[in-house]
Amino acid sequence: FSDPTLVFLDWHQPGKEVLAELGHERFFHIGGPLTWLAGRNRRLAYREVLARRGLVNTGETTGEWGAASGYEAMASYPLDAAPTAIVAASDQLALGALYWLHERGVRVPADVSISGVPFPGSARTCTLEMASRSTGSPAGDPSSP
Repeated sequence: FSDPTLVFLDWHQPGKEVLAELGHERFFHIGGPLTWLAGRNRRLAYREVLARRGLVNTGETTGEWGAASGYEAMASYPLDAAPTAIVAASDQLALGALYWLHERGVRVPADVSISGVPFPGSARTCTLEMASRSTGSPAGDPSSP
């Protein structure tokens, strides 16, 4: 994988396979609580995309929806398997994962890309709208349209 890109997406939208389209092959999933329908559906969508495209699932973990849970969930992150993409079930989980990665010197997006999903009506605290679904431009890139 030669061009990792920080991309944020909504698994319920047509662009849900953008990370795979960018060339990612090894994924790690940080899921929400499985007592929530959203947590179960997002994990199911993650697994279906990987299975359909023949991609590698390097691991899965679950937690509550907050950033602290995202940070704690990264304790099971398989550094030795070198996932190229992390799919978090919420923006807050992604935020916690970003902090964990930063503390360990893992560069985002140079070493790994990460995606998060906002809750409808919630403030976007971590992820940005994808700059261009058709080109896969980095989110937040000032040169993107």
